[in-house]
Amino acid sequence: MEVGPFADMAESKEMFAELQTKGYVRYEDLPLKTRAGEKVPVEFVSNTYDCEGIKVIQCNIRNITERKQMEDQVRQMAFYDALTNLPNRRLLSDSSEPGHDCQQARWLHGVVMFLDLDDFKLLTTRTGIRSAICC
Repeated sequence: MEVGPFADMAESKEMFAELQTKGYVRYEDLPLKTRAGEKVPVEFVSNTYDCEGIKVIQCNIRNITERKQMEDQVRQMAFYDALTNLPNRRLLSDSSEPGHDCQQARWLHGVVMFLDLDDFKLLTTRTGIRSAICC
């Protein structure tokens, strides 16, 4: 992967100043852009050290695309039903806790409806799962 030039020079200068002050910087999820224009999430760690009177900067950049995809998959499995892809109770209970910012979750309006269907299995076996989900 060939990384392109920094897009935001002001931000780059701030990051460099932080590196010089602290001697290290670490960014867990820094989006970089390749020369081809593709955004790639990376973990960026940089250290400064002295090598025989010469200040050296070492940068380590790790592509975390696969890790981010796995995190998204785990989040999907934790909060959404595998069959219907509908939000599950865990997502509902987490988002209904005091202090949860619904605006941040991009919810403008919401309705909570619990359906207790007797013999749901009978409905799915007789009509097929597709029609049961669409009810």
